[in-house]
Amino acid sequence: TTLTPAREFVVMEMSASVLQDIIKQNDLYTTAALNDIMYLHFKGFFAIQNLEAFTGLKTLYLEGNTIDKVENLDTQSQLRELYLQDNA
Repeated sequence: TTLTPAREFVVMEMSASVLQDIIKQNDLYTTAALNDIMYLHFKGFFAIQNLEAFTGLKTLYLEGNTIDKVENLDTQSQLRELYLQDNA
């Protein structure tokens, strides 16, 4: 029996440039405030950061990262759904 090696997990910073790349990949609005959903799951993020401009978020997918503290969501006053399972 041959075992397949586990997928390597990369830890990433949730930087503004990474967020812009994700916006492009998911065909979201380039104006951050217009996005009401963000898919940031399984990216290897270790902290929630740089989301200040995303004031229109209603749903935020963050599962499958290494986030151990819920913070920096003060500007997401419209946020209704936050998915954080399988973190840290």
